[in-house]
Amino acid sequence: RMIKRTITASAALMAMNLIVYTITTWTPTVLVMQGFDTQYSIFMTFIALLGAPFGIFLLSLFGNKHPRKIGMIVLLLILAVAGYIWSLQTQPIVIMIVGFILCTLVYYYALLACSVYLGEAFPTEIRLRGSGFSNAMGRIAAIVTPSIVASLLQSTGVVSVYVFVGICMVVFAVIIGICGIETRNKTLEEINDEVVSK
Repeated sequence: RMIKRTITASAALMAMNLIVYTITTWTPTVLVMQGFDTQYSIFMTFIALLGAPFGIFLLSLFGNKHPRKIGMIVLLLILAVAGYIWSLQTQPIVIMIVGFILCTLVYYYALLACSVYLGEAFPTEIRLRGSGFSNAMGRIAAIVTPSIVASLLQSTGVVSVYVFVGICMVVFAVIIGICGIETRNKTLEEINDEVVSK
C-alpha cells in the first residue's frame, strides 16, 4: 500500500541529492575547466551559492501557497532547463546571476522535498521507516553521482554533465507525477486514513 509513496519520496530525495551535490561540489571544478582561475572560480561559486539561503527564505514565504506535488514537478523541469542554460554561459557576470537563480531554485526544491513533503507523505506509524529508506536512496544518488560527473567531464565536457542532470530531473519529475500524492492542506489523520482505506 505504501509502495507509490516510497517510490515518490525516494525519487524526490534522489533528485535533491543529485542536483545539490552537482551544483555545490562540482561548480568550482567546472569553472576551472572553462578557463577561470581557481580563486575566481571559488568567488563565482560563492556568489551563486548565496542563492541557497534565498531559496530557503522564499520557501518559507510561498511553500504553503502551492501544491507540494505540482511544485516539485515544476521545479524539477525548470531545473533541468536552468542547469543546461547555466552550462552554456561564458561571461562571469552571467554565470554568477544565472548561478544565483539556479541555486535559489535548487534549495527551494531541496527543502520542499526533504523538509516538507517527506514529513507529510507517510502515516505516523511508519514515518521514520519510510523517511529513512527514502533518505538512504537519496544518499545512494549522492554516492554514485560524483563518479558519473567526473566521467562525463573527462569524456564529453561540461555541457554533458548538465544534460545528464537535466534528463535525470525529467525522469524524477515523471515518477513523482505518476506515483506522488498531494499532501497540502491535509492533516496527518487524513493521510493515515488514505492508506488504511486502500
